[in-house]
Amino acid sequence: MTEDVDLDMRKSLLVQLYLNMAATYIKLDHHYLAYEVLGDAMKLSDKVSQIYLRLAQVALSNKSSTIEQLQEGLKNINKAI
Repeated sequence: MTEDVDLDMRKSLLVQLYLNMAATYIKLDHHYLAYEVLGDAMKLSDKVSQIYLRLAQVALSNKSSTIEQLQEGLKNINKAI
């Protein structure tokens, strides 16, 4: 029982770390790295709405995003909601 709680806590902390790394990469205009980090976060938990918001943020902050990427960002915002 305590092992499950400990594992969940570690996953939660790791997801938060990935989210913070993604925010940093976005500010530094390293969009590819932000996508990579968020992909790793999704492997741990696909139920965290903040991940979808960060994915949308990557698409919106990237000046070279295609229409498809922007539409995917909109889908991610809707998933987060």
